[in-house]
Amino acid sequence: MRIAIVGAGALGLLFAIHLHQCGENVYLINRKGENAETIKRDGIQVKWPNGKEQRFYIPIYTQIGSLPAADTVLLLVKGYATSNAIRMVLPIISEETIIITLQNGMGNIEKMTSILGESAHISAGTTICASTRLSANHIYINHIGETYIGYLQREPDERLKVITKTLSRCGIPTKCETRIKQKLWEKLFSNIAINPITALLDVPNGHIVKNGNCKELVKKLINEAVKVAEADGMVFSKDKVIESVFSIASKTGNNISSMLQDIRNGKKTEIDNINGWIVAKGRFYSIPTPTNEAITLLIKAKGG
Repeated sequence: MRIAIVGAGALGLLFAIHLHQCGENVYLINRKGENAETIKRDGIQVKWPNGKEQRFYIPIYTQIGSLPAADTVLLLVKGYATSNAIRMVLPIISEETIIITLQNGMGNIEKMTSILGESAHISAGTTICASTRLSANHIYINHIGETYIGYLQREPDERLKVITKTLSRCGIPTKCETRIKQKLWEKLFSNIAINPITALLDVPNGHIVKNGNCKELVKKLINEAVKVAEADGMVFSKDKVIESVFSIASKTGNNISSMLQDIRNGKKTEIDNINGWIVAKGRFYSIPTPTNEAITLLIKAKGG
């Protein structure tokens, strides 16, 4: 398969390295020329959890040019860049191309569909793989966890199953999921709690389970989000969701969340696709979400 990874951030590089290592025809597409030139010239340096360091040279493009159509496009850009990224890669998307979003937050599928149309093969996905970008071409892989992909409106087809097997064979455990909307909500719950709190306090994920005030804040954020999820047709146990968020924060205790990385690097965050999305959905369903709204405003006030 020809696999295009759109976005050469920490997660995009993680996926590219794993696919490249096991011989897949993978390449990166990134709009930032400076980062791309560094990767092209010096390769991608990766530090694994066991401390081992390796360098990989993977093709990276800032212009589509005459590239052939991709069999699979993995979209790993920030949520606010989704529309521009999809327009950029239109020349490599054929009627047969499967586009998979593994982005944080909600609303990305809708943006993609508005550009590609209802007939496009768009798959939603979530991943708990995590890595930290140390420089333009240097990442530290914090954690390799399960990835789930699936279609919102239909069962996984054979091609999606092939991609699932390919990712798993390349060291990223992946499953086809028939209830992908539920997985998206589960990931959103952890994102609305862990990302903004760690970003505001400038702490690693594990701080959330060690501090009583943080734990109370998590409970308030989740309580509002579960009510919005229920209005959206989902069924969740508030207590189980809170327990899951604390478990994830504990397991990834040393991780620096993507939102904190963005704040530290002076970059725009995905808050509008995460807590901001909960606020917008809450307004749509006439459900108050004051804690999520306050968190959204605080992140924006901090520069994100």
